[in-house]
Amino acid sequence: MNQVTPNFKPDTCVSKPLRDFARGQDCSMRGPYCNNNPETVVLCHTRMAGFNGINCKPLDFLGYHGCSDCHAHELEMGYDDIYRAVAETLSRAFQAGLITVKGAK
Repeated sequence: MNQVTPNFKPDTCVSKPLRDFARGQDCSMRGPYCNNNPETVVLCHTRMAGFNGINCKPLDFLGYHGCSDCHAHELEMGYDDIYRAVAETLSRAFQAGLITVKGAK
């Protein structure tokens, strides 16, 4: 799969509400190492596609809800798995009102 690197330097987006919302959620990654324990779920910052700088975490709204074991083995997961986990997490955050889309009905 081709990797696409955005041609912009990402700004910082740290969101305590998004990070707090991750606690107690089901793991979005559900990889082969998943421990299925919502108590270990945090907002995981994936390091793919150039959406972060050196020593900079990616934007919080590009994270996913991951258990401690899936997070530890993230590099073994494919882009399809990561994309699905991020999309599922975005949907949860949108439904909870933590992410809004200007002009959406």
